[in-house]
Amino acid sequence: MQHPVSETSTHGNAIYWEDEACEILRDSTTAKDILLVCSYFPFPHLDIPLAILSSRRTQHSSTDVDVLGLCKAEETLRRIATECNSCSWNWNWSPPFASSTMGPTRAANDTDKDLLTFASKVTFMALERKACGLSSRAVEDIFNGLTHVRRLLEYRFSELVSKEEYEKVEKV
Repeated sequence: MQHPVSETSTHGNAIYWEDEACEILRDSTTAKDILLVCSYFPFPHLDIPLAILSSRRTQHSSTDVDVLGLCKAEETLRRIATECNSCSWNWNWSPPFASSTMGPTRAANDTDKDLLTFASKVTFMALERKACGLSSRAVEDIFNGLTHVRRLLEYRFSELVSKEEYEKVEKV
């Protein structure tokens, strides 16, 4: 049975994507289709796709996909899972605040640069997984970290910075 990998699920739910992907991993006769499914990683966890690929590898026959293709698919799954589940936020970081040695403009620029660096560590695949309703620790960490920074800044601005200083930095 040949599966159209390029078509999207009409169900619109991540669980259906996983079912379709598992079917392709079980039945596809081309390493290209298997690798394509693995590169999108539409699975909540690694155990199911790895078990399917392992089963195919141990039951290898001359009409089946070659073992090298299956190993490459497993490597792809593991790499993407690691990227999507890696912690991307440095919880020891806190925004620099204006001081006698660092003015408000430099503090704002440094904060902006640091937040951009943290956000750029999140891969597109991690964002895509989160958008599809699948878990992605990298995305969750960055959102939680940004929320934490926002709260720190709100507190700092409401308690310690005058309205004039805030407006001066905002203009920059």
